[in-house]
Amino acid sequence: MKVCFAYSLFGMGGIERSIQLLTNQLEQNGISTFVWSRSSEKSFFDMRDRLFFGGEELSKIKKIIEKGRKLFQISKNHQIDVTDFFSYFIDPMISFLKNKEINVLVCNDTNFISMIPYIKNQLPTLKIVAWTHVEVTKLIVDVSRAFYLNDYVSGLQAADAVVVLNSTDRAVLSAFDVNAEIIHNGIILPKTEDLSARNNTQIAFTARADVAKGLEDLGQLSAKPNLKWHISVAGFSKDEFTSLTHGEFENIIVPANISFLGSLKGEELKRNYQSSSIILSLSYFEGMSLALLEGMSYGLIPVSYAHAGAKEIMTGELAKLISPIHDLQGIQKSLNWLEENSSELEFLSKLARQRAEDFTVEIFSTKWTHLLNKL
Repeated sequence: MKVCFAYSLFGMGGIERSIQLLTNQLEQNGISTFVWSRSSEKSFFDMRDRLFFGGEELSKIKKIIEKGRKLFQISKNHQIDVTDFFSYFIDPMISFLKNKEINVLVCNDTNFISMIPYIKNQLPTLKIVAWTHVEVTKLIVDVSRAFYLNDYVSGLQAADAVVVLNSTDRAVLSAFDVNAEIIHNGIILPKTEDLSARNNTQIAFTARADVAKGLEDLGQLSAKPNLKWHISVAGFSKDEFTSLTHGEFENIIVPANISFLGSLKGEELKRNYQSSSIILSLSYFEGMSLALLEGMSYGLIPVSYAHAGAKEIMTGELAKLISPIHDLQGIQKSLNWLEENSSELEFLSKLARQRAEDFTVEIFSTKWTHLLNKL
């Protein structure tokens, strides 16, 4: 079996990491894997010789023409025809799929998913899986604002299988007559001897440079003069943070409260987790937060906003450390409670580690292997 995973842009994030881990495991299970991107930018994660690129970006003149055509279609139909605007990068992929004799295509973003009927028309024997990585309610808002909700839903309905990351997303898609299967993303579980010492006041915050990861709230938290914790940020630099927050916190954050380590992976990221006690997530939208899971796998206690990923991961006693999205005061209350109840830290740390054991890459790849084999 040959399987191709398609995504618009590979960089640093949970989607890329999940695809890398999954393709590594599928190869070990005897399934040949390919990864297709419409952009030629290098992935942060090593895809070895599996990553292929295709499709040229539109020129400035063509982009201006395309914008005018979109406005005309929106004014006339309140929708755009995705075939008109996405086929320029889908057609090269279809040629690639034919040349490589791909059996299964896995579409990983809304552009590709909306084009599933078009792809099936060109390759009628190809099996296609739609895999959503972000909260479905957010995706529906995004495609509605981009005026192709109908095509997106049609793509989901035309897929041979739809994979979501949590029960909330499955329930949302059922309202669109889409039957989705839940497969949680997986992590590589560290050995017991690699776990955090859990006896410090450091918080790990791991995310790519994206405002939706809660950068404004991170800035507000790090500006608190009475914060008893130090936030160690992996994923972006101070300059990136300042740029994305428009310099709002440049002169008010307390240096003792936060440090920016830039993009970390491998042993560097491991050491950051080992030197922390808490993993913090301030994301507004997630599907299955790999940062939370990775931190929990090292025994870090999760403190998070109530995005879909947190609600799926942080169950039982850990659920008490979830706050509503944008409720930074709730996050501070959780941190204060952990500070005042140090006797509970070891118990919560063990719970976090145990919960992370339900999300290993082995479980993740086994479920995907089963799904692919039954198509």
